[in-house]
Amino acid sequence: MLLQETSVALVIAFGLAILSIANMIIWLYALYSIKSSIKCLFKLEDDYLVKSEQSCISVIIPTRNEEETIPLLLKSLINQKGYESMEIVIVDDDSTDNTADIVKEYMRKYQNIKYIRVDKIPHGWMPKPYLYYIGYRSSSGNVLFFIDGDTWIKSNNLLLKVMNAILQANGIVSLLPTFMCRTIRCKLVETLLTTFSHAFMGFNRVYNKNKKLAWYYGCCWGIKKEVYEELGTHEVVKDSIVEDRDFAEHVKRNGYDIRIIHTSGDVITRWYDRIHDTINVLARVLRRHGVKKSRALISSLLVFLGYYLPVITLIYGIVYGFQILSILGIIQYTLLIIDHVYGARLNGYSKLYSIVSPIIGVILSIGLLKAALSEKVYWKDRIVEEPLRARK
Repeated sequence: MLLQETSVALVIAFGLAILSIANMIIWLYALYSIKSSIKCLFKLEDDYLVKSEQSCISVIIPTRNEEETIPLLLKSLINQKGYESMEIVIVDDDSTDNTADIVKEYMRKYQNIKYIRVDKIPHGWMPKPYLYYIGYRSSSGNVLFFIDGDTWIKSNNLLLKVMNAILQANGIVSLLPTFMCRTIRCKLVETLLTTFSHAFMGFNRVYNKNKKLAWYYGCCWGIKKEVYEELGTHEVVKDSIVEDRDFAEHVKRNGYDIRIIHTSGDVITRWYDRIHDTINVLARVLRRHGVKKSRALISSLLVFLGYYLPVITLIYGIVYGFQILSILGIIQYTLLIIDHVYGARLNGYSKLYSIVSPIIGVILSIGLLKAALSEKVYWKDRIVEEPLRARK
């Protein structure tokens, strides 16, 4: 009986060793991908700070219940150099807080702010793309810059640089934001998400014309109006619950570029304090993967193992006296920490967050599970999609 138990323990140990080696290879690849992704980020040089007299930028702000952050955004826009040639179009998705009052107060002081309230989203449209579309229809500039109501700008000459970068680009210019958190758990979550996105969906792949992968930061991006119209505006993704990803894929398919600008902390966007909200975001973003439930469940398991195999291996090695397993567990977790240092650094967080952040990797697994199994998808605390089984 003892011999049989020993044999089972050895088989499990051997399996854990093989899985651990594979996991180390994956996280080494992730480290390479993170570095490659970061190298792809562009920087705004001072020579971009040249105002074009024939250009006007329309800043389009989709918002819903953003009373805390909309003053920060409006103040940051008003302080921008070249503000006199800027048009601000705020499209309010039926806010129930003080967002409208705050905006109207600014309108009394500044003439180039427009406010449009949308009380009902038309059939066939999702909220975000419709707000974008309404903002575009109400704009007069030849450069469009879309920025979310929970995002703001620190540098007072950034938008002028961005406008010139957009004029020189053949497609989308998106700004890499710093994700601002008010709680420790939020910083841990955002360290995890930033690391994972660069590791497995890096911009080195987005820039590769032979890869289908395409995305950009939907909180803050711009495009020439003529290019936007050539692409069909947001009408081409009007029923999308992840409009930035789907529009990015549309842009790439049509031969236009996606350029990501590293703003070095000059663009701030607020992330969710509650883990529940993050899981809802992941469920929405990953909904397309959740359509094939078997694939989503397997992916969820693989992500879980990727983050928790180091702990499982270490504990098993200690309990059953397999020293090599304990070493493999430590090496795996060390790799996880090294990878997640980049996620913390990109957001301006302490490197200490990279030590704890991998422990909450289960959030990614739960997000995948919810994408596959949840009946409904939420955005801004309301349902934005029919049950998954009703979709084709």
